[in-house]
Amino acid sequence: MSRRLTVCSVDNGFLLVGYQQHGLDIFDARTGTWRYANQSRSVQKDAVERLAVVGNRDAIWIASSAGVTVLTEEGNKSFDSTNSPLANDAVTALAVDADGTTWLGARGSLYKVSGDDWTVYSQLSVLASSFPVGDINGIAVAADGALWLGRTDFID
Repeated sequence: MSRRLTVCSVDNGFLLVGYQQHGLDIFDARTGTWRYANQSRSVQKDAVERLAVVGNRDAIWIASSAGVTVLTEEGNKSFDSTNSPLANDAVTALAVDADGTTWLGARGSLYKVSGDDWTVYSQLSVLASSFPVGDINGIAVAADGALWLGRTDFID
């Protein structure tokens, strides 16, 4: 059974349906049209495991074990460990805050992406706290801007 992820915005008139192995369907309710994004549009391995949207589809962030793809009207970008600070390609959580900053969770790291600037938070960079050591598998942005992280601990 293939897993599906959906993001719907009634206010902005769109529906996104991501498939674990078959890319992303994008429905524009205002025009009544569907668009399909797959590997030919940079969706790595057609895999959609995490999904987040900036604004009114200003950017659609797609994450999988193969890396991250960002779809925009200007073009598409793919990121992995070869062209970004991602330590490994697996992103386990995605969230977008009110300012349009995108947050990516991974094993033992949190990535903040604002425009073209990436900031990495980990046990090495956050010295005064006990930063999560396992997968960050959930990110939520509170109304006051606070970031909440869900994690899975791994014992080696």
